[in-house]
Amino acid sequence: MIVNRKIKIRELSLWDENPRFPDKYFNQTEEELINFFLQKKNFKIQELAEAIVRDFSLPQLEKIIVLELQDQNVVIEGNRRLTVYKLLANPELTQEEKLRAFFIDLSNKISINDEYELECLITSDKEEALKYVDRKHNNGNFEIGWGQAERDNFKARRGRASNKELFRIEISKIVKSLDLPEELKEQVLGKGYVTTFFRIIDSKPAYDLYGFSFQDGKLIIKDKDFEEKLKVIVYEVLNKKTLEGGKDINTRTLNKNPEKEEYLKSVKKEHSKKIDEIIEKHTQKDIFGEEKVNIPKISNKKKRNVKTPITKPNEIIFGRTLELKQGKVNNLYRAIVKIYEQNSKNEIDIVLPIIGMSLRLILDVAAREYYKENNNEKFDENAPYKSFLKLIKKQFRDNGQKEITNYLALSDWLSSTYNFEGLLGKYAHGDIEFRKQDVLKNSLIIADILELYFKR
Repeated sequence: MIVNRKIKIRELSLWDENPRFPDKYFNQTEEELINFFLQKKNFKIQELAEAIVRDFSLPQLEKIIVLELQDQNVVIEGNRRLTVYKLLANPELTQEEKLRAFFIDLSNKISINDEYELECLITSDKEEALKYVDRKHNNGNFEIGWGQAERDNFKARRGRASNKELFRIEISKIVKSLDLPEELKEQVLGKGYVTTFFRIIDSKPAYDLYGFSFQDGKLIIKDKDFEEKLKVIVYEVLNKKTLEGGKDINTRTLNKNPEKEEYLKSVKKEHSKKIDEIIEKHTQKDIFGEEKVNIPKISNKKKRNVKTPITKPNEIIFGRTLELKQGKVNNLYRAIVKIYEQNSKNEIDIVLPIIGMSLRLILDVAAREYYKENNNEKFDENAPYKSFLKLIKKQFRDNGQKEITNYLALSDWLSSTYNFEGLLGKYAHGDIEFRKQDVLKNSLIIADILELYFKR
């Protein structure tokens, strides 16, 4: 049981088993523990003290976690804060003259002594107390830190934003209004991209080229095509390369104004239409109806399509990433990959039956889709995948492997006695031991079949 109660500073003890303390500090005096905190700059005791004094009139936001241990109130969570409060109440706890003077000066600004009370959550169950420590230090209180946009908005809404921060807020609003998928707009304003993005936009070349200025707190932009060009910049920042020419886009290549100016002049509004086409082509709906944009990275190198031999061990379901036409086959393919990848490290044995059964299912779906497009073909309604596999074998014989020669796993199956169909049937009925390498091996054959008939 844990209760909420105020406790005087003098009645609270630092926890000598705190993970911040080396083992040699076990059973040491309070003064020695306090001076350990003071010696380490990374604990930022002085900065914390200044913040506590500055906001002393505010209610205590975070309660201290206390373990009742015999006749002591041991602070399990909040040792840095307690150290500061003890030093403010009694600066003589440190023998270092400069630090003592520092805390004397701060304590004179507030009313505090050993009788000052702190709000505490108290328990006699150590494990219960440690849950709070685990939640804060191992899970970060499950908090999500603010990004640049949130920090700028906070300052603006307090009336403390600089022109630079106001500019970023206004540009962020324009980004969010662009005709782009939401996930792309969130990405460019998020960690990993926002620094590069604003290094380009918040620069003298950008101000000069686009005619940025502020009038009565409002951002004025003279370039009437700015939004189309901004769309191009967003896309290229996310891809880290220019759409035309494949030049690198990052904080190193665009570090100086001449480089920024050269880049910004290369951005044309006409490129915006090309981006719309790319996005439309690579936006797909999954089996849950959610849209996902899979835009290929811009590259100035030719892509090599390397096939994986069936005899080579492979830990990737289907052996590689497939680019299939939009539709039921692609949706199911993506769902299988998602299930496999989310469980491949820890619980793969649990999901192997699902993956194995799904391989039979995706062949059934592929067969029905194929026969729907080819009405003249007859197939077994009860087991369409069997008719489909017979068709593949027939094409293999009739065409002398012309279409299939580059699909190594498929060629290996067709030219051997490997009982692929039999395994699929057993997977569907769940009457076989599911082994990871067998499932992966069969997924390679199916990958070749899907690419042969449904490649985008």
